[in-house]
This record gives sequence, structure tokens and C-alpha cells, in this order.
Amino acid sequence: MSPSLIDFFSLCIVLILSLGVLRWLSWSLLKIEGAVTSLAFSPNGKYIVTGHQDKKVRLWNLRGKLICAPFLPHRGEVTSVAFSPNSQEIVSGSQSKALQLWNLWGQPKSNPRRGNPVGQPFQGHEGAVTSVAFSPDGQYIVSGSRDRKVRLWNTQGNPILQPLQGHENDVTSVAFSPDGQYIISGSSDGTVRLWDIHSHASENWEDYLQVACNRLRYHPILKNPETEEAKQACEICQKYVWKG
Repeated sequence: MSPSLIDFFSLCIVLILSLGVLRWLSWSLLKIEGAVTSLAFSPNGKYIVTGHQDKKVRLWNLRGKLICAPFLPHRGEVTSVAFSPNSQEIVSGSQSKALQLWNLWGQPKSNPRRGNPVGQPFQGHEGAVTSVAFSPDGQYIVSGSRDRKVRLWNTQGNPILQPLQGHENDVTSVAFSPDGQYIISGSSDGTVRLWDIHSHASENWEDYLQVACNRLRYHPILKNPETEEAKQACEICQKYVWKG
């Protein structure tokens, strides 16, 4: 048999095996009760997260096996899921109008153990959350909703800026630009909008102060203020932003 013919048969075998693997993966991942509403690859390419109509979030390896028990706290259908850039966290949105942040890593940190809810659900939307996404640096989360608004959050669940408004119908999809400076949103009103985060923040001093205070909320200097300047900064943030 000539070398070219051997190469041809080798290629055929590889393709057949590849198709078989793809069929096997598809079959494994589809062994789920209820509709799959959203899914995403981890940036490191090792895992898949899926959101479901049964109100659960599930984490899989590439062989179609569950990594851990489904994540449970959502009160409504899960509508959107996304991985953080470092593959260590997941955010999910639901029909219950809330977002939930999850930490995946137990010990040792190299292996995902379970979905641990981080803090309380992010509350603020007045309609079902339809889309969620992490910023490229992993510090912020954007969400779109049927309340026609786009919201920006830090990972502690604090809203950043005022809601971005302009769509005349449900916001259906949101995403960050690669440099994290812009948000893009799509709507069932047939429009796509581009939002300049920094421009929006500088519209008035209250928005700017909100961004600054929320970014520093968990900084050691403000958690335990010792200097007079730090105490004043903490008091200002407490009065105008945190309010409690």
C-alpha cells in the first residue's frame, strides 16, 4: 500500500473516531431532565457550565460527567450563566430577577469541588435577568433584564453607577468590550446600544462617588480607618453611597 493511501486511511480513522467522541459527548451532556437555557466554556477550556429550567446550575467536565452536585439556591428558571476570566467563579441570572455568584474551588484549589454561593443574591432588577457577563479583569459583572435596564455590579453584589437605560423593550444580551471600557447590549426592541462606562460615571458627582466608594469598600484602609483622611472618606461613603 502506498504511503499516500496509508495517510488517507489514517485520516479516515481519525475522523471516524472524532465523530464518535462528539456523539458520545453530546449524548452524555444531554442526559438531563428539563430544558438547558444557557451554557458556557470555562476560559481554561476544562469545564462547561449549564443553566437549566429546573432552577439549577450544573458543572461538567469534557467527558460529560458532573463535577459536583447541582447549584441550588435560585428561585426561578436559570436564564444565563458565565465564567469569570480565571475560571474560578460563575455568575448566573434567573427568572427570579436575581443574580448569584458562585465560587467553584475547594481544596486542593486545582480541583473544583462544589458550587459555593458567594454572598447573597444580587438584587436590583425589576424583571427577569436575561443575560450576564464578567468584565475582562473579573472585577465586574454586567446584567441585562426584562425591566429594559442594564446593570453593572462589583463581585460583592454592590451596584456600580445608576442603571443604564435607553432600550424600549427587554434587554436580551449583554457583553463587555475586550478592554472593559464599554458594555454592549441588545434588545427585543431591535436595537443594539454601546455604553461608555467612564463617560456614564462622570455624568454627575454622585455616580462618580458611587464608583469610587464601591471599589474601595473592602479595602483594609476603609475597613479599619486610622488616619483622619481615611475616617472622613469612610464617613462620606457611608453617608452618600452605602447608607447603612
